[in-house]
Amino acid sequence: MLIAILFSILCSSANAYHWRTCGGHSQIWRSHNLHFKIQDSSFPLNSAERATVVRALNTWNGQNANIDISFEQGYDATISTGDSQNDIFFTSIDGNNTLAQTHSRWRCCWFFGWRTGYRSSDIFFNTQFLWATSIPRTVREWMTPPIVEDQPAYNIEQTALHEIGHAIGLLHDNRTHALMNETYPHAGSPQMRITPHFDDVEGARRLYGNDETHIDLAAWAIDAYSTSSDPDGTYARVTLNPTKMTVTRGNTYSFTHGIENLGNVAANNVPVVWYLSQDNIISTSDVPLSAYSVWNDLLTFNKSTVAHKIPPQLIT
Repeated sequence: MLIAILFSILCSSANAYHWRTCGGHSQIWRSHNLHFKIQDSSFPLNSAERATVVRALNTWNGQNANIDISFEQGYDATISTGDSQNDIFFTSIDGNNTLAQTHSRWRCCWFFGWRTGYRSSDIFFNTQFLWATSIPRTVREWMTPPIVEDQPAYNIEQTALHEIGHAIGLLHDNRTHALMNETYPHAGSPQMRITPHFDDVEGARRLYGNDETHIDLAAWAIDAYSTSSDPDGTYARVTLNPTKMTVTRGNTYSFTHGIENLGNVAANNVPVVWYLSQDNIISTSDVPLSAYSVWNDLLTFNKSTVAHKIPPQLIT
C-alpha cells in the first residue's frame, strides 16, 4: 500500500532582487525582446537536453513580465561570446566550481543623455561536469558534485533557469527562497520547486513592467516524501529526505510546507487542506487529515509547519 501525504490550496516581505544600473537607469533589453540560438552542436534538435532548455526559456516567458524570450536552433560552425548573437551552448570553463556562466555585454555611456541597455547575452554550460535532464529526488543527489563516477549529475533545467535570469538582467540574490541564489541548486532542491520564485519574478516585473493584476498561488512540500508500507499493513513508512521516520496509525506528526504567491496582489481567505492519499493526485477517495486552515495577506512566500494525526483507518 502506497501512502502519500498531500496538501492543496482550495481556490476560493521584503524583496532582495538586484540588477545593474547606469546613471540611475536599470540595465535591461530596451526592446523588451531577447532572442537566443540554442546551438545544435551542444543541444541537438529533439534531444532531451534541448527540451529542458526550451522548458526553462518558456518558464521565464510565463512569468508575466513584459519581456518576450524567443529562440531558434543554431547551426554555427564557430561560436563566440561577446558578439551581437545570443547563444546557448556547452564549452569548457576554467575552475571546478563554475557550472555555467552568462556572458553579457551592455552599453553605459553619456552622449547628450544616458545610453544604456543590453547588447548580447551568451549562456554556456561547463563540459567538465556531468549533466542530467531528470529531477533528482534527494538532497544528496542535488548537493554532491559529480566528481566520482557513481555520483549524480547536475540538472540542466535548474541551471538554465538561473542563467536565463542573468540574461534578462537579474543579479545574484542569496536568500534561501530565490532562484538567483548563486549556490546550486539555486533554491531548487526537493525543498523548493524548480521555478523562478516570488523574488525572482518580482525582479523581472520591476525591470520590464507588468500590465496585469493577478494572483498566482503555488503550494509545495518543503521536504520530499517517498513512501512505502510493511506487508502486514500495520504502519506506513515515510522517508523524509535526508532522514527517515516511521509513521504509525493513530499518532501525530508534523509536516512543513510552503505557499507562495507569484502574482502581484495579495491573496486572502486561502484555505489549505492536507490529505492522506495513495498517489500524488487528490481525489474523493483520499482522507483529509484535518479541517482546512485559512491564510490571509498572502503576498510573497509563507512557510508553515502543521501537526496531523494519522487516522487508524488508513486508505486501502
